[in-house]
Formats: sequence, structure tokens, C-alpha cells
Amino acid sequence: MIKAFITTVILLSTFFCSAQRAFCPPTVTDAEGNIYNTVLIGNQCWIAENMNVGIMIPGTTNQIDNGILEKHCYGDNPSNCNIYGGLYQWNEMMQYSQQLGAQGICPAGWQIPAFDDWQWLATILVENNGGKIKTTGTIEAGTGLWYAPNTLATNSSGFSALPGGWKDGAGNFTGAFARLAGKYPLLMTGNGLPLF
Repeated sequence: MIKAFITTVILLSTFFCSAQRAFCPPTVTDAEGNIYNTVLIGNQCWIAENMNVGIMIPGTTNQIDNGILEKHCYGDNPSNCNIYGGLYQWNEMMQYSQQLGAQGICPAGWQIPAFDDWQWLATILVENNGGKIKTTGTIEAGTGLWYAPNTLATNSSGFSALPGGWKDGAGNFTGAFARLAGKYPLLMTGNGLPLF
């Protein structure tokens, strides 16, 4: 079973995917040929990078069920998708499925993780403000993508969580980098429940 990591607000997300299996391939490829590193944590294999798949649309335009995988990039800047991954509205990320364990926009054979999957991950990794899953360094020092202080970040798990940002219901990215990107990952689950 494979799952996906999500940072979101208003159900707009960047995310990873994961799987419950003993073997974890070193990389996985999405539908567009993008290659992502993976990490085995316990018996779950997680994509260790934010997903960045789909066609960028303006932040003022909602993603719709039109057969085209759509994404937003923070501030409508494509380079932010390259750094932080795409931002996906809930239904787009789930590919309009209401089923737990749906593949969503994950690569073939992977799925969006459910609340229980995140809870399991949190019990072993999310301490010290998520330090074991967060990348190291700070924006101020020019060594990372998180705002200071990021002193507890070790990324000892190899999960490499980044602060992807958010957009509000009006399509504004206002406050996302000030609040989320560089500060707080907000993780959402495959059944729509926030993790932290």
C-alpha cells in the first residue's frame, strides 16, 4: 500500500506518497516522467519530495474535473513549483475519488495516505516540531527553505518535508510564505483530516 504527503490549507496541497511494504525502490516516476526519491520508514515507503505534476493554472482559477491534471504554483510563479512542489485542491489531488486509499495524483501503485498512516508516521517522527522530517537550514542564513529558528530540524528520517505554502478561497497566496512556507507544514490526510 502506498501513500502521499500533503501540505495544505483550503485543501490546496503539496504532498508526498507512501507504501506499506518491506522493499522501497530508491526512486519512483510520476505520469509526466518526473523522478522522486523515496525513503523507507518502518514498513512504509514514502516519496521523499513534494509532488510536482500537472499543468500550472492561475491561482484565481479553481482546479476542475476536466481530465487535465492541474496545479497551482505559490505566487503563480512556476519556479516555486520546482522548489516546493505543486499546490492541489482537495478534489484534484484525490482525482475526484471519495475512496480511502485512492491513488489520486500519486504515481501508479501509490496512494494518498489516510489519517491512520499519518498518525503512525507522527508517533515515530514528529517530535521537536517535526524535526526528524524537516529539511535543515534557514532562509535567513541562506542555508535552507525554513524561517528561523529551525534548530530542531535534522531530517534524520530522510523524509525531507518542505514548507509548501497555501492559497485562500479567493485565489490569493497572501500570507502563505509569511505563515506556512518557511514556518509550518500543514499535513492533510487522504480522508481530509489535518494531522498538525
